[in-house]
Amino acid sequence: MDSVRVLYVEDDPVQAMLVKHQLEDKGVSVEHVAGGEEALARLFVAHFDVVLTDYYMPGMNGVELMRRIDAAGTDLPVVILTAGKNLGLAFDALREGATDFISKDDDGEYLSVLYQVLLRAVERHCLLLQSREFTQKLEYEKQLSFITLDALSQGVVVLDQQNRVKYSNRCFRDLFSVPGSVETSGMSLSHFAALLLIHARVEGHSGVDEVVSLLHRCIAQEDERLEITLYDSTLELHCAALHDTGHALTFTDITHRKQEADTLDCIIRLAPVAMIGVDRDGRILLANERAGLLMGAESQELVGSNIEEFVPAGDRGRHARIMRGFFGESAARRMRSASDVYLQTRHGEQVPVEITLNHIRMGEEEAVLATVVDISARKEAERVMLRAHQLTQSIIEHSPFSLMATDIDGRIIAVSPALERLLHYSREELVERESALLFHREDELEARAVELSAELGIELGADFGTLVELARRGEVESREWTYQRSDESTLPVNLTVTALRAEDGEISGYLLIAYDISEQKAANEYIEHIAHHDGLTDLPNRTLMTDRLQHALLRIKRYGGRVGVLVLDLDHFKRINDTLGHMAGDELLKVVAERLKRAVRESDTVCRMGGDEFVVILPEIRDESDVERVCEKILELMAEPVELCGQRIVVSTSIGLSVAPQHGETIEQLLEHADTAMYQAKQRGRNGYQVFSSEDDGKSVSAQPIEHALYSAFQNDRLSIHYQPQISTLDGHVTGVEALVRWEDADGGWIPPDRFIHLAESTGFIVTLGDWLMRRACEDIEALRRRRHRDFSVAVNISQRQFWHADFVDSVKRALLRTGLPPQSLMLELPESLLVTELPAVSAKLEELHACGVKLAVDDFGTTNASPAYACRYPLDMIKIDRSFLATGERGHQVTVTSMVAVARELGVEVLAEGVETPEQLEFISARGCHRVQGFLYSPAVAAPVLEVAINQIEKVAAQVSV
Repeated sequence: MDSVRVLYVEDDPVQAMLVKHQLEDKGVSVEHVAGGEEALARLFVAHFDVVLTDYYMPGMNGVELMRRIDAAGTDLPVVILTAGKNLGLAFDALREGATDFISKDDDGEYLSVLYQVLLRAVERHCLLLQSREFTQKLEYEKQLSFITLDALSQGVVVLDQQNRVKYSNRCFRDLFSVPGSVETSGMSLSHFAALLLIHARVEGHSGVDEVVSLLHRCIAQEDERLEITLYDSTLELHCAALHDTGHALTFTDITHRKQEADTLDCIIRLAPVAMIGVDRDGRILLANERAGLLMGAESQELVGSNIEEFVPAGDRGRHARIMRGFFGESAARRMRSASDVYLQTRHGEQVPVEITLNHIRMGEEEAVLATVVDISARKEAERVMLRAHQLTQSIIEHSPFSLMATDIDGRIIAVSPALERLLHYSREELVERESALLFHREDELEARAVELSAELGIELGADFGTLVELARRGEVESREWTYQRSDESTLPVNLTVTALRAEDGEISGYLLIAYDISEQKAANEYIEHIAHHDGLTDLPNRTLMTDRLQHALLRIKRYGGRVGVLVLDLDHFKRINDTLGHMAGDELLKVVAERLKRAVRESDTVCRMGGDEFVVILPEIRDESDVERVCEKILELMAEPVELCGQRIVVSTSIGLSVAPQHGETIEQLLEHADTAMYQAKQRGRNGYQVFSSEDDGKSVSAQPIEHALYSAFQNDRLSIHYQPQISTLDGHVTGVEALVRWEDADGGWIPPDRFIHLAESTGFIVTLGDWLMRRACEDIEALRRRRHRDFSVAVNISQRQFWHADFVDSVKRALLRTGLPPQSLMLELPESLLVTELPAVSAKLEELHACGVKLAVDDFGTTNASPAYACRYPLDMIKIDRSFLATGERGHQVTVTSMVAVARELGVEVLAEGVETPEQLEFISARGCHRVQGFLYSPAVAAPVLEVAINQIEKVAAQVSV
């Protein structure tokens, strides 16, 4: 009773003091009020477990208070205090719904039973709540009994305690021809006697008063039976007490007792439940088919058996006492409330059943009619519920999640072992002692309260209400919180809060399920890191760079100041990749990243944009000189040798810088201007830095229209290929052509190659342009070969950028495969500046091309002042003498050309002189052993449609000269 709260209603202060003191000594919490209205007000705002009220009070007595409590929908047990000699009031209170009553005596002895009565009332109320779930089913099964009674051939009339008619069955109404319009319920005993005398006569009693007197004696059981005559039939009137609630009058037609017995037997046999008739000795007089099925025997076999045979051995003593009590006194012959017992079948199986006993007369013999309902399903349901409860407890005990149940105020009432392990608390430290808020940080609760208040439009505090508000509204909330352990360490958890509801839908508490998301958050942080950092160098990537630069720009916009931006890449990084391999290139990038971080402050940001391109963000600088010092520091660190693949190499970098806000106020402007400055640094010799200037920007912008126009011309087929014939100096026949790209502008003029070839080289468009030129040239010359049925070669110029492209060799193979041109008919002209580098990657690519049959030539041989010895290392087929060496009047040029031809002879390769424009130059070059020539002396470069005309003209002239 420690937790029971009693609302005590008493207008007598002395009496109230005595009762309150008596109960509080027992550990009961008592709140006293002086009247009914005050009691109703307290019940509206506070929780109590039981109401103890005096009966007599001014304004509102105890029964009226009980009615008002019931009308308000408050489900509480009520105990009535009455005067010691007025038990009628107590019974009235009980009939009105009071749970119990206590009679006050003058000696105050009732005080000693107060505690036990209240305890019993609370326990009875709890039992009532537990049994409600079975009420509907039991009520249905009880109605079957009433239907059975309604189907009996006996007339039955039920009288209440005031001897007023409460119920009359169908047989009674039929026997006495009571019209359906006549309501017998509520009829007084006098009216009931008058109703009997309309159709029946009682021997020796002709008046209503005499019959009423006779009925009173029958009710008082002065006469055990009373016979009345109804028409030509004799009815037997018998009275039986129904507990303390009234009496039952039965009217039996004893004229047709056999027929009545047969009818009863038929009804019982057709009953939807098992029914058994047993005499006072326990002999079974009748049993229906349902009883036979239940008891494991045919119904006929049961008749004559003793009921003890079907009672489990351990219950037979109790069963015998019940039977003796039932038949021993007439007062005991009333309908017994249903009892749960076990029945033993013929096969020895014990079946749980619910039995209701009724007194009947079978012929001249008294018997008991037992209605037996198999409650195996209900018992199994109870076992299932028990197992479910045990399973729930097992789940809580073994769940990997941290489970915590609270009452509606947040007090912890249960925790799982997982929660104990997670938070380093024991169950004894938490249950019934602490609030669920014990684990929460106050700052998080305050922040959530503000957020939820704004969302819901209500005012919430940083308390348990904030934690469960959404769950209280029927939502299952799952949210991240920070839990605090007993050792004050913290960990992130995902917490799901669910409301627990009672049968009436009211919230009875909350279930909080938490699981540790430390590893998940670490994984998320790792994913977040790799999403914003370069996988190779672990530097911030473009996304994070953009975010940090945007933040720096917003800061100077609000507070003033400057931000520096550096864009840099490594000089000739592609060569390192191609010669030492990509793994070496990756190692170099890691070294560069570390050196860049050493060159800047902790507040600066070094980012890798991709490839060998880096960006450095320098917030909060004073002027350009601060940025220049960083550039100088970077160049100094980059000058240190790097050990790669057993080789010490020195790598340089070109840096462009811009400063906000003078060079731009947006990310795009600053990066573009720094990029422009970087290319200016490269044009000025690389390995340095350049500050952006508007003059440089103008130069860059002026180049943009040409770049865009070149791309547009390519897309719109305004680029074409012209071919300049190459002629043998031996017989004057055309042996091949050189393919040269030409660009026709919108006005029909021609844009010189030196205006756009370098631009295509610097932008990388030369790769696309070169692939297109090679494919078209191969197509045109293969077509020429087929038309003229003779071999022609085509020479295609290859730029360094095109040569170093990873797909270069494959692109040559694809062009040959798609066009059908034999590999030996394709001559690739390579710049001498490429061949003098002596890089292994150059040799590897040339060897692969040579193995395919493609011819290789050195363009502009001798223009780099390099030793001709380099040519010995490559599988060359031809050297081309530049036009600058054909000035016949210069002695030095004559010696140079003679030396070149001699070198070619030693290498076993052909020599071709380009730019031959005069007969003197032709004679000069031929005299020194040159194999082929090309130049305006024979033909300029011409379009493909007129190439054959040019060839015919050249060879026609050659034929005439030979004649």
